[in-house]
Amino acid sequence: MKENNEITSNAVLTPNKGIYDSPWKFIIGLYFKEFMLFFFPDVSKDIDWEAPVKFLDKEFESFVDESEIDKCLADKLVQVRCLSGSDLWVFIHLEVQGDYDPTFPERMFVYHYRIFDYYRKLGAEQKSIASFVVLGDLDKNWHPKFYERKVWDCKIRFDFLSVKLLSLSLPDSEEYKFVNPFEVVVRAHLKTKQTVNSLLERKFWKIAISKALFRANFSKDTVKHLFKFISAMMALPLPLDREVVTELKKLSEEEKMEYYSLIEQDGIEKGIEKGIEKGIEKGIEKGIEKGREKMILTLGGFIRVRFPEQLFEAQKMLNQIDLQGLGEIGEALPDIQNGDQLMLFIQKRLPAM
Repeated sequence: MKENNEITSNAVLTPNKGIYDSPWKFIIGLYFKEFMLFFFPDVSKDIDWEAPVKFLDKEFESFVDESEIDKCLADKLVQVRCLSGSDLWVFIHLEVQGDYDPTFPERMFVYHYRIFDYYRKLGAEQKSIASFVVLGDLDKNWHPKFYERKVWDCKIRFDFLSVKLLSLSLPDSEEYKFVNPFEVVVRAHLKTKQTVNSLLERKFWKIAISKALFRANFSKDTVKHLFKFISAMMALPLPLDREVVTELKKLSEEEKMEYYSLIEQDGIEKGIEKGIEKGIEKGIEKGIEKGREKMILTLGGFIRVRFPEQLFEAQKMLNQIDLQGLGEIGEALPDIQNGDQLMLFIQKRLPAM
């Protein structure tokens, strides 16, 4: 496959922000219990994990304004049952890409009230609502935990449970044995954020985290899902991803690990050969109902790596193209040589005015 600018160890690499929302949504959907155990252990103790857990993402989307959808890609609304026997709506908000935002606490309050009002208008039996926040930014001085507003003697205060990934202490050693899947998730997320300007360093951590994952005592399915998460989030230019595959194959052969086939069949190598990480898409598909949104997100990740200057205009046009046209762009993307060629190729697939 052709690659216009081969990247060597001495190359100046293009900054890459990574892909966060959909991988998070995908992995929480699979391991919600482990999510609560890891981030909110005290709350988890009060949940009846023998009772069904219901994901209410469609309901959540129905009371979020269209202009806010981009801010809510990783948010989840879940219904659980407490050990007391009462139902509880749990709103999980993932602020995975943002930095300091003075309006954030107010948004949490608004979402919380909308959930309450939505079910109140349906005439549903009153249930409790709890809001949780996972902050994935790198601002050490920003950790919102409540929203407050006061005029004279009129006052409202809304508190929510908030966890800052940056404050969690996880060893960087390859020998560290992961116990909870979200130890892998947090480590991959932070290393992606911390290597925006050093993709060679990101390659190192992508290999290191994958090795530690393969050596952990997770089930084969869990390893498969987490490897897809790592592959999707820790985006790299294709030449560097080939080096990742080579190193992980070498590890599998030397240590006779059973995950060799995972790398070939469901991991990043398949994505390299097709230009889009098909194996990752299949896993993320469970957490994304709309095929176009999934494809646009994937294409945006590749365009961000290879043609960052065209990303903004390209994203606007991709939003107007049907799924078939997006597929054609995905198949051609690995062979497109420059930004002008990319824009022309996309423009030809815009709907006729």
